[in-house]
Amino acid sequence: GHPFYDNAPAAGFNATTTLKRSDFGLGKYVPVVGDELTVEITVEAIEASAWQKALDKKAAETKAEN
Repeated sequence: GHPFYDNAPAAGFNATTTLKRSDFGLGKYVPVVGDELTVEITVEAIEASAWQKALDKKAAETKAEN
């Protein structure tokens, strides 16, 4: 469970890959311009009801401050 959302079910992952511009016909100016592009993707997901609960709590705190 996610420690910030009352141990709600959660999942996450990281992915990294390297693309070569030249593989997609975009190799113009290589090697003056780098050919490799690193792509990093990070995803975190929690149960929808836990997310809504957190949003409601934040809205209540904001309302109390104003």
